[in-house]
This record gives sequence, structure tokens and C-alpha cells, in this order.
Amino acid sequence: PPKHGVIFQHRLMRKVKPSQRGKVARLVATKCATAAKADVFTKRDLSAELKKDVTKRLREIQCV
Repeated sequence: PPKHGVIFQHRLMRKVKPSQRGKVARLVATKCATAAKADVFTKRDLSAELKKDVTKRLREIQCV
């Protein structure tokens, strides 16, 4: 089984090089946790902002 668990099944993971999957898995996990906390505590919809952050970070990771 993959060491990245359920996150490994996310569509972003299929596009990433195997050597970069750990970084992307941590990125997705962090943003999921942030979204859950914002939903519970602030009731704000941060989806657009978080998606923009993920996209930006993915570009940085894949360029390295």
C-alpha cells in the first residue's frame, strides 16, 4: 500500500513525479486540515483561497 494513504488517491497525486509525492501529500493534508478548521471555527469558505495556494505551491514544487 502507498505510504501516503487516502491522499495518494487524490487527482493531484497522479500528475506528480514519484519523487515529489511526499511533498504534495503533505501540502494536500495541510490544506485539508486548514479548510476543516476554518469550516468549524469561522464558518468562512476559504476554498478559492486554499485552491490558489495549492496551485501556486504545486508550480514551485514541480519546477524544483
